[in-house]
Amino acid sequence: MEQNKQLTLNSLYIPLIIAVPANILFLIRLQFGLPYRWGWVAFTVFTLFLLITGGISVRKKETKSRILGLVYLISAILFICLALLLS
Repeated sequence: MEQNKQLTLNSLYIPLIIAVPANILFLIRLQFGLPYRWGWVAFTVFTLFLLITGGISVRKKETKSRILGLVYLISAILFICLALLLS
């Protein structure tokens, strides 16, 4: 007998699904000289989203939250450095 498993999305994965691909897309467009009108604003918002989520996740007691928090903080720093190098 199979049990019905519900798929749930943990709130820790939302920045990984939204902010990281959006920042990667921005950096790719910046590399090829195709910045769009609100690109820097969106980049700033998504990077702040990563920084805030990472800062909150690092303070939690679970190991999974701390690891994802560190990933978010490191990725935000890398995105900022790459954007400054490419601009």
